[in-house]
Amino acid sequence: MSGFPMTVEGLTSMFQVSLREPGRISPDMINQYMAHPDYALLCMRVGLSGLGDVSLQAAVQFKQAVKAHWRYGQPDGVGIPAANRALIRQGYRAVLGMQVGALFRQFTTALIHITRHDYPSQWPSLLNDVLSSSVTIGPDTAVTGPAVSSFQAVGGDSGVAFSDVKVLQQALLLCEAAGRGMSTVRVAQGRRDILQAAPTSFALLRRVFTGLLGQCMVAPDPEPIGWVLLACLKALKRIGLCGFRDEDPVWMTHLSDLTRLVITLLTDPRFAHGVYAKCVRTSLSTIRHFVTPCTNPGFLAQVCDMCCKVLLLDTDPMLEYIRLSDSSKGLSVTTSLCISNCHVLLSEVLDSPKAPVLDSAAVAGLAQGLIL
Repeated sequence: MSGFPMTVEGLTSMFQVSLREPGRISPDMINQYMAHPDYALLCMRVGLSGLGDVSLQAAVQFKQAVKAHWRYGQPDGVGIPAANRALIRQGYRAVLGMQVGALFRQFTTALIHITRHDYPSQWPSLLNDVLSSSVTIGPDTAVTGPAVSSFQAVGGDSGVAFSDVKVLQQALLLCEAAGRGMSTVRVAQGRRDILQAAPTSFALLRRVFTGLLGQCMVAPDPEPIGWVLLACLKALKRIGLCGFRDEDPVWMTHLSDLTRLVITLLTDPRFAHGVYAKCVRTSLSTIRHFVTPCTNPGFLAQVCDMCCKVLLLDTDPMLEYIRLSDSSKGLSVTTSLCISNCHVLLSEVLDSPKAPVLDSAAVAGLAQGLIL
C-alpha cells in the first residue's frame, strides 16, 4: 500500500500529503486503496474527525468508494463487506451536528447511492435512524387528520419534540437525499418494495411536519424554523412521489394540507420571510406533480380555489418585507415565481377533463386580468 497503512492514521497522513504535495498521491494509488474492503469505512471516520480540508478530502473519497463498491452480488473479497456497511449506516448519526456545507454534501450524496441499494431490504429503518438523534416522536396515535388544520388553529399535539433546529434540519436534508435515492430506483426499476415501504417513512415525516407547523406558529422568530420546514417539505415531496399511487388518501390529505399551507404562509405577516416564500414554491411544485394525472374533482377544485386566492391576494406582508429586507431581490424573485407557478397550475387544472367550475370570485379575477 505504498507506505500508508490502511488505518485512520495512515489515511489521514496520506490525505495530508496529497494536500501538501499535489500529484504525490497518484490516481492509481488511490484506486489501489479504494479496492480495499475497509477503505470506505475508514474514509468516513477520517471525514468525521474534524480535520478541515483533510476531512473534506476523506469525505470525497468516501463518496467515491460508495459509488464504486456499494452494491450486492459481487464476488467474495470485492466491494464493502456487510459488517462495514452496518458500521457506515450507524455512522450517519455522527454526520448530524456538522455544519451544512461541502463536507456535509459529500455524505448526503453518498447516502443517495446507499439508499438505492439498501432501502428497504437492508435498511428499513433508514429515516427513523436518521431522525432519532434530532427528534422525539411519541405514539402513532398522536396525529390524526390534516396537519394544517391544527396549524391554523394554533393547536394540535403532534407527539413530536425537538430542541436543536439545526440538527433537525440536517436530519431532514439527509431524509431528502434518501428520498432521491428511492425515487431514482423506483422510476428506473419499478421497485414494488419501495412502493410498499415508502408510505411508512412518509408517515414518520408527516408527523415531524405537523410538529414543525406548530412550532412555526408559536416561535418568537419563525425564520429559523422556516428552513427546517423547507427541508421537511422537500423530503416529503421526494418520498411521497415515489411511494404513493394516484388517489391514495394519505397522499391526498397531504396535498390538501399544502393548498391550505400556501394560503396561510402568504397571508399571515408572521411568515413574511424569504424562506417561507421558498416553502410556498416547494408546496406548489409538489401539487403540480400530481395535478396532471389527478382525476379527483374535489382536489382539483381545491387547487383551483387556492390558485385564485393566491392570484387575488393583497400581499402587503410580503411586499413590506421586500422593501425592508437586505435580501429583497431574492425574496421578490421567489414571490414572483410563486405567482407564476399558480398561473401554470390553474391553466393545467382548467385543461383537465375533470376541471371544476370557477366561482364568482375567480371569474372576477379573470375579468380583471389578474390570472390570465
